[in-house]
Amino acid sequence: MDVSTTSNVVALGVVALLVWDRLRRKNPLPLPPGPKPKPIIGNLLDIPAPTDKAWLTYHEWAQQYGDVVYVEALGQKMLILDSLEAVNDLMERRSAQYSDRPDSQIIKLMDFGWLLSMMPYGEKWRKARRMLHTHVHSGVVPRYEGTVERRVRQFVQGLMKEPDHVSERIRESFGGTIMKLLYGYDIKGKDDPYVGTAEAVLHWLNISAIPGRYLVDLISPLKYVPTWFPGARFQREAANCRTLHVKARNEPMEFVKKTIADGTAPPSIAQQMLDEMEPGDTETEQLIYDLTGIAYLAGMDTTVAAAVAFFLALVVYPEVQTKAQAEIDAVVGRDRLPTFEDMENLPYVRGVVNEALRWQPVVPLSVPHAANADNEYRGYFIPKGTIVMGNAWAILHDPEAYPDPERFNPERYLKTTSEGKVVYDDSVRDPRVACFGFGRRICPGRWLADQSLFMTVATCLATLNVTRAVDENGKPKIPVVDVTSGLLSHPGHFDYVIKPRSAKAEELIATSVSLSAP
Repeated sequence: MDVSTTSNVVALGVVALLVWDRLRRKNPLPLPPGPKPKPIIGNLLDIPAPTDKAWLTYHEWAQQYGDVVYVEALGQKMLILDSLEAVNDLMERRSAQYSDRPDSQIIKLMDFGWLLSMMPYGEKWRKARRMLHTHVHSGVVPRYEGTVERRVRQFVQGLMKEPDHVSERIRESFGGTIMKLLYGYDIKGKDDPYVGTAEAVLHWLNISAIPGRYLVDLISPLKYVPTWFPGARFQREAANCRTLHVKARNEPMEFVKKTIADGTAPPSIAQQMLDEMEPGDTETEQLIYDLTGIAYLAGMDTTVAAAVAFFLALVVYPEVQTKAQAEIDAVVGRDRLPTFEDMENLPYVRGVVNEALRWQPVVPLSVPHAANADNEYRGYFIPKGTIVMGNAWAILHDPEAYPDPERFNPERYLKTTSEGKVVYDDSVRDPRVACFGFGRRICPGRWLADQSLFMTVATCLATLNVTRAVDENGKPKIPVVDVTSGLLSHPGHFDYVIKPRSAKAEELIATSVSLSAP
C-alpha cells in the first residue's frame, strides 16, 4: 500500500469514527460551552501547541465561556476545569467517575502504563497505591527526616563551594535523597547512571503526557505504522523510551537484591517491601520494581522545579530573603541549623514554601483525568472518554484567593493575633489543593516532597545569601520570570549570585556534613 492510499484510508477512518460518534450520542443535554468547532476537525486548530503555555490559553477561554470549557479535535473530547469549585465537584465528589486516565496511544506505545500516575483506574492501581501509601503517608515521613536533613546540608555545602548551576545541584540533591530512601543507594554525583536514566524517562513522560502532542492520539490507526514509514519518528522514540523503562525499573532494584544477598543492604523502602512479600510472589515483586521506579520519577522532578522557583523568587524579590532570615535569626539563632522541630515557629518561612508551590506550579494543568461514563454536570452532557484537565495554574492564580497572584508574597499566609503575634493563617487557600493533583489521583508522595522542600528552603535561607548578578556596567540584572511548557513546567534560566551568609554558617554546614558522614 503506497503513502497516498494509506493517507486516504486513515482519513476515511477518521470521518467514519466521527460520524459514528455523532450518531451514537442521543443525550438531549447540550455539551458544555467552548470555542465553536469546525466541520470534521472540530477544535483542532484552536487547541494550543505543546510549546505554548496551554494553561494560559485555557484560562482565557474560561473568561469567555465560564469555568467549564469543552472542545473536540478529530473526535477527541476535552474538558477544562478552570476553578477549584468545578475541580472539586467532579474530581473529588465524583471521583469514582473521574479517576481514570485518557486512553492515550502514545502512552501505550512508550509503555508508560506501569507508572502509577498513568495506570488505568482499577484494582491493580488501588493495590499499587496502597503499597506505596504505606511507606510515604503523613504518619511515616517523620522517620525520613534525618536523611532529608543530611542531603540538604550536603547540597548547601556544595553550593557554597561551587555556586554555579543551581538547578543541576538541586536535582542532584533531591535525586540523591529519594535514591537513598528508596534503594539505600548513594548516588555518584550529577552524572550517576541511575539518575541519568531516570532523567531520560522523565523527558519522554513530559512530552508524551500532553494530550494532542502526538497525532497518533488523535488518529489511533497510526499506531500500526512501522518504524521505517515516513513520518513514523514517534515509533522510534517509543522504542527508545521502552528500553529506558527497563533500565529505570530494574537496575536500582538489582542493586538492592544484590546487597540483600551479600548482607550489606542498608535500610530502604525497597528492602522493606521485599521483606514483606510472600516468597515466590512474582506479581508483587514486579509491582515493587514498578512502585520504586514510580516513586523516584514522581518525587524528583516536581520538588526540583519548586525549589528552583524559590531561588528565582529570592532574586526577583530580595525583600523576601531579608524577612525570612530575620525570622530564622529570631527563632533559630545563628549558632545552629534549622530542624523540622522549628517549622511551627517559622510562619513566614512556611509562607515561602507555599509560594514556591503556588507561584509557578510544576504541573500547571495537572495530569489529565478521563470520564469513565457518560454523565451530566450543571445541565451539560459530558461524554464517556472525555479528557478532563484541572487548570491548576488558574486555581493557584485566582485573585480572589490570592490577591495580586503574580507576586511572590509569603505574607499572604500570615495574620496577626489579638495579642499582636504574627502566626500562620490556616484560612488562606493552601496551594496543596492543586499543586499535587486532584481527587484519588493526588500525588501519594506529597508529604515527602513537602518535607524536602521545607528543609531546603529553611537551610538555604539560614546559611546562604542569594542576590542579583550584575551586568558589564555593574547594574543588577533583574530576571524575567518565565517558565517552560509541557506537562512539567520549570523556571527558565536566570542569573544569580550565591555566597555563604557568614563564616559561622559555613562552619555549621561543614560540621554537620562531617558528623553525618557514614
